[in-house]
Amino acid sequence: MPDGGSARRGSAAASPSDGEEQSEHVCPVTFCPIGFALGTVNRSSPEVVDHLLVAAREFLLAAKTVLDTRAADTGGASTKLEKIEIA
Repeated sequence: MPDGGSARRGSAAASPSDGEEQSEHVCPVTFCPIGFALGTVNRSSPEVVDHLLVAAREFLLAAKTVLDTRAADTGGASTKLEKIEIA
């Protein structure tokens, strides 16, 4: 295992130079949420990004289920729309 640890230290020592290349701002706006998210994702490991994408997918599926259940509970009630003719 000492070899694996030294390999990790070697890759960690190489990361500051990589970090300098990735420290460029994605968006010129200081508090841009999209630029902040993209900058964070660029600095994260692929495993973290995959985990966050799976979690976001599960959250959206749960929200869809809640909305579908609420729509089914209303019984497909028709909306009270009236046609208004403009003369």
